Amino acid sequence: MDVPFGGAKGGVTVDRKKLTERELEKLTRKLVVVRAAVLAGCAVAAAAAAATAAGAGAGGGIGMSP
Repeated sequence: MDVPFGGAKGGVTVDRKKLTERELEKLTRKLVVVRAAVLAGCAVAAAAAAATAAGAGAGGGIGMSP
């Protein structure tokens, strides 16, 4: 596995040589799950913003009927 441990923004600071292969795998899997959840949250927020913007342009704004 070639995961960017440390150095990059949002990376994990860990001494890879002190971890067992199993510990490294668990850490990598957890990192992927957490990042996927963050990205999914961003996608939901972006979709909500786009829906709000589309509604505001077509009918006058939030909570208002056309």
